[in-house]
Amino acid sequence: MRILLSSLCKYVDLTETPEEIAAILTAAGLEVDGFERLETHFKGVVAARVMKAAKHPNADKLTLAEVFDGKTTHTLVCGAPNCREGMITALAPLGALLYPDGLDKPALTIQKVILRGVESSGMQCAADELGLTTEAAGIVELEEVDVGTSLDTYFNDIVFEISLTPNLGHCMSVLGIARELAALTGRALKKQPWQSAPPLAKDNAYQITIENKELCPRYSALSIKGVKVAPSPLWLALQLQRCGLNSVNNIVDAGNWIAHELGQPLHAFDAATFENNHIVVRAARGNETASFLDGVKRELPAGSCVITNNNKVIALGGVLGEATTSVSDTTDSLFVESALFCPIAIRRAKKAINTNTEASKRYERGIDPLMTVPALQYMAQCIQKVSPGARVEGLYDVTACEVQVKELTCRRSRTSQMLGFDVSAQEMETAFTRLGFQSKWDEADLFTVQIPPYRHDICEEIDLIEEVLRLVDTEKTVFLK
Repeated sequence: MRILLSSLCKYVDLTETPEEIAAILTAAGLEVDGFERLETHFKGVVAARVMKAAKHPNADKLTLAEVFDGKTTHTLVCGAPNCREGMITALAPLGALLYPDGLDKPALTIQKVILRGVESSGMQCAADELGLTTEAAGIVELEEVDVGTSLDTYFNDIVFEISLTPNLGHCMSVLGIARELAALTGRALKKQPWQSAPPLAKDNAYQITIENKELCPRYSALSIKGVKVAPSPLWLALQLQRCGLNSVNNIVDAGNWIAHELGQPLHAFDAATFENNHIVVRAARGNETASFLDGVKRELPAGSCVITNNNKVIALGGVLGEATTSVSDTTDSLFVESALFCPIAIRRAKKAINTNTEASKRYERGIDPLMTVPALQYMAQCIQKVSPGARVEGLYDVTACEVQVKELTCRRSRTSQMLGFDVSAQEMETAFTRLGFQSKWDEADLFTVQIPPYRHDICEEIDLIEEVLRLVDTEKTVFLK
């Protein structure tokens, strides 16, 4: 799994070097295979505002633009269709250097040129010309960047490659790794994105029925109208690309990024393709087929979880969506699914159809059962950011099974015996607190510990002892030397 340092810093303050972060995670059982420094392939590029944009007097497909970099106004010719007054873009002024083929290849020096009889003193850059992405539909559009900001290091980042064992499903996200780092460094998590979002109003326009609570204990969804499907903005496409994920469009990408950031898979349907407003979650009956997003028509494994509309299968729950209900260029209304599916059922279904998806990888390891609605709150924020004018119509949340809080006991005497050194009650309590576990000490030998629902790997006392080991002073642990 690839995780960006900039993403981690949204959740926890990190002052350590990349080498130190990698060492902290690896020592705690999250093996960091390595990290890569992502550096920009240009020098002298700045954020600049387009003050005027007019048709080129001698060319229909060119624009004559006046661009202000905070100090100087540059007049230049631009061939990008998205060049418009008011936008902030990446300006390479005269003398700037571009390395589109890499820093080890010869540089392109920006010089004054004459284009169709008009002098151009600089260049407005597309993402591929800056070496940020492999494709670009126009010049870079920057958000929340001050005019005059040097972009030479603005896009620099670090990406960590982390190997996770199957029991670490709670770490399959930016939030999961950030939680680990917060616990291991003793720092608090920052306010999380959805916590500042206004509550989503519940609605009754859709009816959702869960027929099999073992397959799907909870099904949440969001209705959004007025969306405009388009290429993703640079910040979103770049984050996905750097994490090894493909950019599709602004709507699909928003859902994929939230799944990467929070660990909660989302699936967006084109709501206009639904035959009615009744969504039924049930077990596949056998002899049912569906054509999926990957272009393959498959027979649905009997007993697997399917999502249906008017008895038509619109998704193999937690694995793949059906093709005709997918988001397309003409989509203007969405039904966004955020559900909790049975890990065993997901594992069987994906094995039966020989398909492995980002969603199924997370579901089969177990996700946070309390994240379905927060993920939708975050999705609502993201959709309105990447598709201005989108309207959130309503939230739906059907819970077939209440989440049971797991409670375990852990003995201080047993912990000290297993670790080979004396562990105080204070050290144990501090470890539990930093991990987000609520604990109660009986003042003698026993802690009663409540386990967060997302920690599916904590099942016995020995698991708690291992968690204490990860956080106490390991210099005391003689057998680790």
